[in-house]
Amino acid sequence: MKKALIALGVICLTFTATIRSEEAAPLALKVGFWEGIGIDTFSYELLQINPNGKHRAYTLGIHGGFQSYQLNGFDNSDISCNNSECTITMPKPIRNEFTHLIITPLTKERYNVIEIVTDKDQKHIFSRKYELQKQSGRSTPRQFIAKNKQRLQSISSYDDKEINGFWTGVMTNTDSSSLISFDIDPNSSSQLVRYINGTQFNFSLDFAPGDIETLGKLTTIETISSESTTKIVMEQIVPNALEGVIYSDNFMGSFKLYRVKAPKSD
Repeated sequence: MKKALIALGVICLTFTATIRSEEAAPLALKVGFWEGIGIDTFSYELLQINPNGKHRAYTLGIHGGFQSYQLNGFDNSDISCNNSECTITMPKPIRNEFTHLIITPLTKERYNVIEIVTDKDQKHIFSRKYELQKQSGRSTPRQFIAKNKQRLQSISSYDDKEINGFWTGVMTNTDSSSLISFDIDPNSSSQLVRYINGTQFNFSLDFAPGDIETLGKLTTIETISSESTTKIVMEQIVPNALEGVIYSDNFMGSFKLYRVKAPKSD
């Protein structure tokens, strides 16, 4: 009996030590592509963790249809992790600054990120936060560019007093933010597309000229079909920006859009 109790005690101690060892193990960033939207900077954030230890972080401008971007490379020596979070430190020698990404897991497929920019003396310059979601296929910006390549190449002149044109922006609701594009032509067909973060899917809504009514700076778009009912109310707050709300059977939320201009020629 005494030997049995001793054996049981050894098993319990071993089991407890194993649990504590697992609990004490530091986090590690998972290999793969992670993407999300930075609302404060109107940007798309991409984090690429590679098995070879050479990684990348991208910031792409949504307002220009991803015509501008920043790329920061880093490796495993720039990553430190403890039991609750991982921190990536990336130097920016040209600006004499450092970007720190403090990453904590929300779920197996989502990260919460606090980004802090400091000067060479570690004094705070700027900070923001956003969420990243695992992307197993092509990143959402790549999907957007593949879908709209010809449209982006066709952009030339425009009348900034009208809503005609190609617009990109962000739609937000209570629990998420999504990339959206809106190709508006009151004299022809118009299309709004919402891209779902972390997936290869998008929802599109098409509108006929008769669905669009503009009065001053306020535009109302309404369409009813056997499949869905959609109403959009938006205002041209400045010549190259729209704000509004959308109510649809498929999705709803508020949005802000910027007109995509033709790329500057060299």
